[in-house]
Amino acid sequence: MAFRVIVEDGSIFAIASLRRAADTPVARSSAKGSLLRELQCMLEQEITAVSFSHLPEETWAAATAAPWCLGMDAAHDSEFGPDFPLGKVFHPRELATGHPPAALWAMKEAVVKARGCGFDGLNPLDITLRPDLGLAWICDRENPPFHIWSRRQEGNIWIAVVYASFEKKENRSLCGNKTR
Repeated sequence: MAFRVIVEDGSIFAIASLRRAADTPVARSSAKGSLLRELQCMLEQEITAVSFSHLPEETWAAATAAPWCLGMDAAHDSEFGPDFPLGKVFHPRELATGHPPAALWAMKEAVVKARGCGFDGLNPLDITLRPDLGLAWICDRENPPFHIWSRRQEGNIWIAVVYASFEKKENRSLCGNKTR
């Protein structure tokens, strides 16, 4: 297992990964349980938000405690070949940042996971990323932004964690149904 505790902008979240011998539902479920127990020990607080991402041989997880909501995703560079419709998923300005499509996709997927809605009713172009600022918005900049943390891992894997505080009233709609 690989573990890391991250402190950004006053928030604390933990990230862990676990390599699996098989890519089966049972192996994924077992990995999630192991990761959740380890994240709980790492945070030393009650976990209020957890997010998982599965790659063929590895499961990634991120968790945090109140007042934060978060989403995380992992993507491999190989998922974005020459036939991938970049213009249907990414804004030109996002592609111009120099971040590879796998990194940008992990960020967008993490945003919808943090929101708790997936892409149901939401187009990937409804999400605007500014990885240079560490921020992401949904639909327009009038909504409070999410914060982005993204890093490249071994094997051309990109992980992204997106988080926002649901303590602030204006952010509650960002974090799904979480209210205080």
